[in-house]
Amino acid sequence: IFYQTHVFPLLQMQGHVQEVYFPLHRKEGGDIPMLVNAARREGDQAYDFVFMPMHQRDQYENEILRAKAVAEESRRAKEEAYTDLEAFAYSVSHDLRSPLATIRIFAEYVLKDYEDTFDERTREALRYIVESTNEMSKMTEDILTYSRTSALDLELEPVALEDVVSRATEQLRAEFEQRAVQFNVVKPLPSVRGHPALLAQIVINLLTNAVKFVAPGATPRINVWAERRPEPQSMVRLWIEDNGIGVAPDDQERIFRLFERGRVMNKYAGTGIGLAIVRRGIERMGGHVGLESALGAGSRFWVELPESENSNADKP
Repeated sequence: IFYQTHVFPLLQMQGHVQEVYFPLHRKEGGDIPMLVNAARREGDQAYDFVFMPMHQRDQYENEILRAKAVAEESRRAKEEAYTDLEAFAYSVSHDLRSPLATIRIFAEYVLKDYEDTFDERTREALRYIVESTNEMSKMTEDILTYSRTSALDLELEPVALEDVVSRATEQLRAEFEQRAVQFNVVKPLPSVRGHPALLAQIVINLLTNAVKFVAPGATPRINVWAERRPEPQSMVRLWIEDNGIGVAPDDQERIFRLFERGRVMNKYAGTGIGLAIVRRGIERMGGHVGLESALGAGSRFWVELPESENSNADKP
């Protein structure tokens, strides 16, 4: 009777039923609360039925809710630990700037005014102090930049990639001229949705690496272009290609982490924070980052962001 009055009419109209409640009468008396699910087989007039006691369904549901709660608690704990780490890094970096500057200034003062009174070993030690404090100052600045990137309240807007690349190369003009960089941009470049200042910093970091990580005596060559990637949503991928030392496959994920560097990169000066800033900034703008590379064959780094509706480049 229940099938004829409840299940069958729904199957006729919908082709399936989901969690229809009915009481299953027991011979010894009493009812067992049950749920029935049914669906018509594809290309057939037959139906598949699944019957489940209500308490069993509730048990499964509770287990799923517990698993979700555990996963959410784990995610929240990781986020809090990461936030605490960033706050600690910011505090330490901020507090280190003043004493580092003091050490550097006094070492430079002693080296300049009393150089003739010291032997070469002492002068070399003072120069080492100056160089080391400069490296530490650069690291503290990079940590502060990374922390600000994580904490920045971003308001995304249409950003012309041509303007971003032009702004970045203008800031690096002196270094480009000193290293005789061969630089080429394939125009036009589309517009994306992003944060202008943060995106400029990201491009500066990538261009700086392209100039830095080349073989000794080699002239840096950099190519920049963009492509649209319509699936699964309208994105723009900006490529920065270099003729540098390349990145080993095992290092291509690791180099985007904080303080991590490729094994070949350890021979070059740096803090291991620049690419972490790139990844963090791009992800905060709703994008992705990656690279294609091989040792000794250069690298092609890419950043991908949503395309702006008023993109200034011709559609392909």
